[in-house]
Amino acid sequence: MRQPTRKADAWIAAGLCVLLLLVVGAMGFLSTYKNTAGNSNDAPARWPSGSRIESEPGLPILVMFAHPMCSCTRASLSELRVLVSEFRGRFTPYVISALPQGVGQEWMSSDLWKSAESIEGVHVMGDGEEYEARLFGARTSGHVVLYDAQGRLLFSGGITGARGHVGDNYGRQQVSSLLRKHAASTAEAPVFGCPLENPQ
Repeated sequence: MRQPTRKADAWIAAGLCVLLLLVVGAMGFLSTYKNTAGNSNDAPARWPSGSRIESEPGLPILVMFAHPMCSCTRASLSELRVLVSEFRGRFTPYVISALPQGVGQEWMSSDLWKSAESIEGVHVMGDGEEYEARLFGARTSGHVVLYDAQGRLLFSGGITGARGHVGDNYGRQQVSSLLRKHAASTAEAPVFGCPLENPQ
């Protein structure tokens, strides 16, 4: 009677080992996914003349490019909310929502779009066929550019530490420092989010 019991125990142990390997593998995949930055092109050193985004005279302007169906962007909007609260009235904030060709009006009523509109003082605009995103070199949701009042690039990159991660991070620190000191140097940070051109 003991032999079958030993065999059963062996099968259970083997099954647990396989399950553990699957869990560890899945966790590793998720960790890699969360910490893999998206693509981006170089943002122009000067504010592009073809942009339809209007800034307020004498103020820096911050523009976030967002995919209104990207769940990772919730974290980017949370970090933007922190910046707006900290530097209220000291810069002009925009969220430019991608509207790839062929998408419906539901994109303009998504939870993320409404979340962006709920941030006091933030201007939200649709970006048909990613016209503005292409001008500024943005290819990933959550990409932020900051220009000073003279139209010089101060920052280009993300303001989260990973996909969907809320909390203190290098990108937001750089933007805060630039807004506080009005420095002339340019900073960069990786962007974590979905591709802006993805219609899903």
